[in-house]
Amino acid sequence: MNPKTREMLKLQILDLEQMRMQQELEQIPIRENEIQKQLSDLQQQADEADVDVRDLDKQIRSLEREVESARAGRDRLKDRQMDVKTNKEYQAILAEIDFLDKEIYGKEDLILERMEKSQLAAQDAARKKRTLEEESGRLTTEMNRLADARKFLENELAHNQAKRKQIEEEISPELLALYNKRAAVCGGIPMAEVRNEICQICHVRIRPQVYQELRTTDILHQCDSCKRILYYLDEE
Repeated sequence: MNPKTREMLKLQILDLEQMRMQQELEQIPIRENEIQKQLSDLQQQADEADVDVRDLDKQIRSLEREVESARAGRDRLKDRQMDVKTNKEYQAILAEIDFLDKEIYGKEDLILERMEKSQLAAQDAARKKRTLEEESGRLTTEMNRLADARKFLENELAHNQAKRKQIEEEISPELLALYNKRAAVCGGIPMAEVRNEICQICHVRIRPQVYQELRTTDILHQCDSCKRILYYLDEE
């Protein structure tokens, strides 16, 4: 490989590594946002489970107060039974007592139902709280790892950029301009290896004379198909 091509190839290797690290760096905030959403969703689920428990407990207390009130009313009616003067009044009080008894029994059944639901809701809330704690630990660890990865990649990118500037100084302005022009229109990959007379990027066969000159001379060639700068790696 001629020295001119070798220097440009060094530049491409650096640029490809730069692109890879930049892509990894761009993925970090995306993953961080995903983690934040996961944590937010888990926190919301735990909070909603707690609200369900509190709502059921509130319903139970309200029903218990209603039962106490109905019992007090029933007791007052029983006390009045001794004072009634007519059978009609007595029957009316019995009907009211019967109504309150049914109301009390119905609300006691509701209390038992709500208590069962409250117990299940409390278990669900405890489970979601444990999940939140466990996942928070794991996701926090991943967030720390992402922060370390960001710092490492930013340092490596800066180091690569310094190396690139150094290599740019060793390449003639004409070759650097050609390299940058090809990079701009070839997706950041301006050079292509030739192997067995085939361009390894677009897989088009090159002319035998071009292949021979790549192997034996310092003449620069571009692929007739993809227009990338061609290079041949000497067999060792």
